[in-house]
Amino acid sequence: MAKVEHRPTQNTRILEYMARYGSITSNEALMHLSVARLASRICDLRMLGYPIISERVKVTNRFGEITYIKRYKLVGKETTEPQKIDSGANRGVEREK
Repeated sequence: MAKVEHRPTQNTRILEYMARYGSITSNEALMHLSVARLASRICDLRMLGYPIISERVKVTNRFGEITYIKRYKLVGKETTEPQKIDSGANRGVEREK
């Protein structure tokens, strides 16, 4: 009998990432979790009752242009920040005050 491998869903991977690192952007989701449509998954999680907030973050893209992205956070969760994964995906990220 073949053994069936159970992999975590995209929603599970996103929740685990936010619990571990505190927040997630679409760049991080794509690079680290292979999730291409983060906003859709966040919508699904909110509909399931997860308290997720978003903030607008100013970034500089690879062409030196200023643009904005969303950073999503799971509200009310303590986070541990072991070693941040630095892929360069969010290089130049500056949180808007």
